[in-house]
Amino acid sequence: MLSDTTVCRICSSPNNSTHFGIDACRACTAFFKRAVLSGHRYQCKTGLRQCSITRDDKFTCRRCRYDKCVSAGMVYEGLVRVRRKTPGEAQVRHSPSIFVPCPSGSLIARISCKFRRSVTKREENELAVLRLCKNARRLPHPIQEIYVCTSDLLPRAMHVTIQEAWAFLHSVFPSLKELDIQEQMDLYRFYL
Repeated sequence: MLSDTTVCRICSSPNNSTHFGIDACRACTAFFKRAVLSGHRYQCKTGLRQCSITRDDKFTCRRCRYDKCVSAGMVYEGLVRVRRKTPGEAQVRHSPSIFVPCPSGSLIARISCKFRRSVTKREENELAVLRLCKNARRLPHPIQEIYVCTSDLLPRAMHVTIQEAWAFLHSVFPSLKELDIQEQMDLYRFYL
């Protein structure tokens, strides 16, 4: 056994890797992914929702196993790797919308594409701020990363939103850079 081995936070089996944000074995990770993707609601075998989940139990309660995955903080956010079309190119571990080129057609199509990119980037930056905050508490959720936080985080979150909106405007309307900074700020403040 490896010296770096930890135990799975779900079934307590030996484990040396992290899956879906927690120390979890491949079996529990695969179970959780199947449960999320299928959307199936399992029933507890005993009805008490307190079944033992260990690696020695051959017929574990799927409801209690799923609940333990969620309470341990396991989060499945869908596809993480995007395969490129040409063979030989490496896989990417980012949101696919950031790397797909925007269409060169109509202005509306380009704005729509850049807006989607902007929203994705803003969400990633807001989550980065929340993850670093000591006052933010993460809620268990099977698909999304959701935090409860205090009002002291509002200025930081707004700063991220304003920065991303500013970058979005400059990417869609590059001629804004020709205006002096005060005129840019007035445009942003009074019309957006």
